[in-house]
Amino acid sequence: MRIAILLIASAVFVFGAPVDEAAAQFKKRNREPPRSPTPIACTQGGCAPIPAGCRIETGFSQEGMLSGYDSVVCPAR
Repeated sequence: MRIAILLIASAVFVFGAPVDEAAAQFKKRNREPPRSPTPIACTQGGCAPIPAGCRIETGFSQEGMLSGYDSVVCPAR
């Protein structure tokens, strides 16, 4: 009877450890989609990638309060 218990315990130990390790590695995978290298600005017209050479700044209302939207600033051509 002791031999059967030892065999079962050793089988659980030998085959149980790799399953736990594999499950832990599976959980560590990144599930997020890759990010776009182009910055995206959310203006009053909607969210869109900004053109090359432009930058994103914080948008303000005419009263000087934060508008909650981004402003896209491009250099003059």
